[in-house]
Formats: sequence, structure tokens, C-alpha cells
Amino acid sequence: MVTHVYFERLVAKAILFRRAERMVSQQQFGGYRANIVTYTLAYISNAASQQIDLDAIWDDQDLTPALSDAIESISHEVREVLLDGPGSGNVTEWCKKAACWDAVRRLAVQLPRALRQELVNADHDPWRMTEAVSDVLQHSTKPLGRAAILGRARIPEEAWNSTIRTLLAQGRVAKHGDRRGATYSWSE
Repeated sequence: MVTHVYFERLVAKAILFRRAERMVSQQQFGGYRANIVTYTLAYISNAASQQIDLDAIWDDQDLTPALSDAIESISHEVREVLLDGPGSGNVTEWCKKAACWDAVRRLAVQLPRALRQELVNADHDPWRMTEAVSDVLQHSTKPLGRAAILGRARIPEEAWNSTIRTLLAQGRVAKHGDRRGATYSWSE
């Protein structure tokens, strides 16, 4: 379901990618910009456990200085991995291999402290929690109870009431049974 939050976060990802392209171009590496940008953002996202604050990017329509600094410094390290692929093969072919991502992921580059402080706490992001519950119910062949949903979606129990109320109000989830023994299923 496309919501305003989904739209805003999608635009924030586009802003992130375009700014990263511009920053890598300014480094004048001489080539492989698309590969460097993609792997740099993948490294940062992986190191940040996918907790980059997309809402802040949407609100500011720009990257924070900490995120910009991280992209700039990590892109140098990523470039070295991409250029130092095994053998004297083609860099773009090396970039298509899973081994290339493994090599980038093994970089021992810490995210700057300022960026780590900006990361969102996924455990308390209402949108991520509703999406996690939605995913669980969409992939279930039968209605599930509260405990099963919480376990599979990996959201904190204290977030249950607000998350399930949101999904019920949106009409994305159907409730079956009474309060104590209620089960829930995907309704779209």
C-alpha cells in the first residue's frame, strides 16, 4: 500500500542517491561512479543496520553533514576494493559478483560517531513496525495470534496496541475472534 510515509521515504532515497552521485563525481575518481556510489551506500546502509533517518532527509531535502562526510570518506575505501579485484579483470564484471560485495562488506571502516548518533531506532519507528507486521500477515496462510505476530515481526510488545490499531484502521488487517483469543489476517 502506497502511503504518504512510503512516498516520502522513497523520495528521500532518491535524494540520498543523487547527492551521493554528486559527491563521488566531485572526488574525480576517473570512472566507475555508479559502482562506487552503489557500493558506498550499500556499505553505509549495512553498517547502519538500515537505520538511516530517511524522514530527516525528506524534511531537510538534503543529507546531514555527518552522512555526507561518511559518504565522502567511505567512497575512497570502496573505490580501492573495487579497483583491487582479483586478477587483472574488468572492474565492472568484478562489481557484479557476490565476492565483490563480500570484500566491500569486510572493510574495517567505522561509521563516524556523528552519523551513528543520527540513526533511527528501528524498534521505535511506527512505520517500520506496521510494515513488519504487514509483511508477516501477508506471508501467512492462516490467521495468527498476537504472540506469533510479535515473534515473527520482531517488534516490542509495548508497540503492539498502536501498531495493530493502525493496521486495523487502515483496513489492511482483519481481526477474528474476541479480545483474548483474537487472530489477525491480511485483508487486502
